[in-house]
Amino acid sequence: MAIHNAYKCGRYWENIPSYEHRGRCAVCNAEDSLEHVLLECNIPGQRLIWELAQELWEMKHPTWPRLTYGKILGCSTADLRDEKKNVLHGLTRLYRILITESAYLIWCLRCERKISRNDEPERWHTQQEIRNRWIKQINTRLILDCAMANAKRYGKKALEEDTVLQTWHNTLQNEDSLPDNWVREPGVLVGIGLNNRLQGHDNDS
Repeated sequence: MAIHNAYKCGRYWENIPSYEHRGRCAVCNAEDSLEHVLLECNIPGQRLIWELAQELWEMKHPTWPRLTYGKILGCSTADLRDEKKNVLHGLTRLYRILITESAYLIWCLRCERKISRNDEPERWHTQQEIRNRWIKQINTRLILDCAMANAKRYGKKALEEDTVLQTWHNTLQNEDSLPDNWVREPGVLVGIGLNNRLQGHDNDS
């Protein structure tokens, strides 16, 4: 949809009488394109979400890739490799998950802000609300991964447990206290706490 400009943002509104104003971001005075929403907008949301994605990523790998609009749209085709050009399957899968889940949440928050909250600044999502929503979304994906690895339920269609373990290795809360195979353990969560404030970003977006 994004590649074909099917989202209702930016230039979509240019030729719709009385709605032309929706095509521009009132805060940034820029075209409210999908690229602007995902990477450029100064309204609280996108910047903090990408910082959270980077924070979790750096628990597993020291270098967070520089994001571009093209990399976000093409993240499902990304392959991260080692020095010998071998694909790092767990790292690649985590990258794809973080990019897709983060981009989706940024879009959802933008739609909530514009539609449900009438784009009123006093009703914008708070930093803590954004943080908690992102953590909940990533934890939901982790729980889904574990559920999909149930061979008794899904048989040959089940996700390999090793795939789940490789994807989330070094990103979990209290990981040192978990068994080597924690896929069937209840209550496994990512290592960024729901109630911890991201210091220094109370006024950032």
